[in-house]
This record gives sequence, structure tokens and C-alpha cells, in this order.
Amino acid sequence: MIAKIFLVAALLPVTSALLFGGGGGGCGCAPPPCGCGRKKREAPAPTVRGQSGISSDSLCNNPTIRKIILKNLSEDPAVSKAAIHSEVKARLGGEYVVVCSQGSFSFIADTHNYCIDGSNNQTCYVFQA
Repeated sequence: MIAKIFLVAALLPVTSALLFGGGGGGCGCAPPPCGCGRKKREAPAPTVRGQSGISSDSLCNNPTIRKIILKNLSEDPAVSKAAIHSEVKARLGGEYVVVCSQGSFSFIADTHNYCIDGSNNQTCYVFQA
């Protein structure tokens, strides 16, 4: 009888660990994931916005492109983009990239011929590819 009690007492911790887990013996829940991996930035990316009619070498180095942007702005960024691109290619020739947005955007470009301008509702960036 005493042997049976010792046997049950010896097997009880093993069975509870196998059937119920946890218990603090290192075999419980998995640890939380590490802090490595992609982390979102807490600060928004800085945006560059020009004001119509204000000349700045950092925002626009080509007054012809500025005039084309301001002339072809519409309510829809897609329409503005197409009109600006068409007129820039016709008047200046070459390959140009046009980006128009009602929201902010972030970019990096290496170019010698560029302009950022627009209205309070929309900003367009044109640069030579």
C-alpha cells in the first residue's frame, strides 16, 4: 500500500506537467517574441511642400516647369499629372517624371532639372529622368 502511494506521489508531478503545462519549470508558455525585426517610425517622414508663386532653389530650379505645373492643376491629381506630363514633354523634350498628390509624399531623386509646386489642395513634383 505504501509503495502505491509513493508511486502515485512520484508520478503526479510528471503527469501534471505533461497534461497541464506551465508550473514555472521552464516548460510553460513560450516567451514573448524578441524586439527585433521591423519597427515603425514614430515620427512621420518630413514632407516638402512649395507655395505657389514663391521661388526657392531648393523647391524649383526651372521656372518653365513651375508655370506648366500651375497652369495644368485640376481637382483630380491623375488629370493634373497627365496634363503636366504631356505639356512638359512637348515644350521641353526629354524624359520627365510627374508625381501629383493631395496628401503628402516623400521622395529622393538625383536630377538637375526639377520643380515642386501646387496649390493648398495638391502638390506636384516634376523632375527630369
